[in-house]
Amino acid sequence: MVLLDALTHGFVQMERLALLVFDEAHHCTKNDPMNQIMQNFYRPELATSGTSTPHILGLSASPVVNAKAGGLQSIEQNLNARAVTPKTHRSEMRQHVSRPILERRLYPKTQTQIGDEGNSALQCLMDAYKGFDIMQDPYVTELQQSTDPGASDKLQKVLYSWKTYCHEQMRLLCTKAMVILTEVGP
Repeated sequence: MVLLDALTHGFVQMERLALLVFDEAHHCTKNDPMNQIMQNFYRPELATSGTSTPHILGLSASPVVNAKAGGLQSIEQNLNARAVTPKTHRSEMRQHVSRPILERRLYPKTQTQIGDEGNSALQCLMDAYKGFDIMQDPYVTELQQSTDPGASDKLQKVLYSWKTYCHEQMRLLCTKAMVILTEVGP
C-alpha cells in the first residue's frame, strides 16, 4: 500500500526499482494494491521501455486461494511471472521433517456458581444489572427533559418495557459473562 501511494504520487518511479518482492502473492488479484502496482505502473513501464522494469519475486505458501479454474494462471499473469515450487530436494526434506502428531486433549468442565470465589466481578455485574434504576437511564432522563410532544408516549413505553440501549447492553454483557463462566470457567 505504501509503495502504491509513493508511485501514485510520484515520489518513486518504477524505473528506479530493481526488484519488487511481494509477500502473500496469492492476493495479487482484482483491486489489491499489488495488482494495482503491476497494472498501473509495471505494465506501462514494460510496454514503453522494457529494460528498466524491476524483477518480480512473489512469495506464497498457498498460491491457489480458491478452487476456480485458472486461479494460478491469473496470478502468474498479474505478476508477469511463473509459479515455481522446489522439487529437487523434496525426498531429502521428507527425511528430516516429520508430520505433526495431533492429540485430542479433553479437560473436565467445572461446575461453577455465581457466588463461588473468583467470580466476584461477575457477581458485581449481575448485582448492577438487577439493581438497575430505569429512572437514571440516560435515555429516560432525556425523554423526561424533552419538549417533544411524542416524548411522553415514548417515556411510558420505555418505563413499561425497560428496553433502553444501556439496559440492553448490560443484559447482553451479563449473558456473555455467564456463557464464558460456563464454557471456560472462572
